[in-house]
Amino acid sequence: MTETPFALLVNPVAGNGKGRFHFLKIKQELERRSVLFGEFITAKAGDEHSLLTNAIKNGFRNFIIIGGDGTLSKTIHSFLQSSENNNEKFRFGVIPSGTGNDWCRHHAIPFQPLKALEIILKGTTIYHDAGIVRSGDGTRYFINMAGTGFQGYVVMRIAESDCFKTNRLFYYLKVLQYIFSYKSSIVNIECEEMQINGPVFSVAAGVCRYNGGGMMQAPGAVADDGLLDITIIKKMPLIQLLLNFPKISSGKHVNHPQVSVVRTKNLFIRSPETIYADADGELSFASPFQFTIWSKAVQMFVP
Repeated sequence: MTETPFALLVNPVAGNGKGRFHFLKIKQELERRSVLFGEFITAKAGDEHSLLTNAIKNGFRNFIIIGGDGTLSKTIHSFLQSSENNNEKFRFGVIPSGTGNDWCRHHAIPFQPLKALEIILKGTTIYHDAGIVRSGDGTRYFINMAGTGFQGYVVMRIAESDCFKTNRLFYYLKVLQYIFSYKSSIVNIECEEMQINGPVFSVAAGVCRYNGGGMMQAPGAVADDGLLDITIIKKMPLIQLLLNFPKISSGKHVNHPQVSVVRTKNLFIRSPETIYADADGELSFASPFQFTIWSKAVQMFVP
């Protein structure tokens, strides 16, 4: 179907071993179709940068990421870090193999590996936006969603406990556990469209709609519109949080009077307290932060 060579960027431990299983299926199918490819397999967390760099040096310009949202995010972050990379020359696709697969969920990419591969081989791409979190001298790129407040708190606590997400149930149980101990923070939120001063439960900045394995935190997000979709949940009583938390799965939480939604290119967050930001589920920085958008940052294979 195609003579374009692909670099397979594989996280074999993604999704409790789904990464390895999906890699073997994809490899077999590409061989059956006589599609040229190279294999670049992570041995430990953080290998994405060196493997991507090596693949580019070896002449690859088309990439199939076999892993979860973390593998995708680290790969795209590494790609965007380099000013030498021209987004017109490079294209990325994903075989969803993690526990959440929220980026693929947004783009309606099938979770069945061969069906996802078919989308990549058809060759349809968009110029996909990327978000940027900045704090001091630090910069972290993200392709799906970043946030602070409760969202950053959960990621920080999971990182501190030296455990990892094994499945969506694990993550939801941790969220329920931490919601009882988390205290809303006093923050100053500023963008061109609005300003908020006061106690805030969480802030989500979405390039895409989902995070946390199917939570539709930013239901209006469009991946190539040049805007971040910001969802701000203000402080509310614990019983209201518990009653309304299930609505995040459908995006209906944005109808609550204590929830504000805005689309913007830049958002600044300051707090007298120490609060943390995550980018695509990876703990990034302590406050203050700037969330901003990089329009049409990277080419992605989509249906």
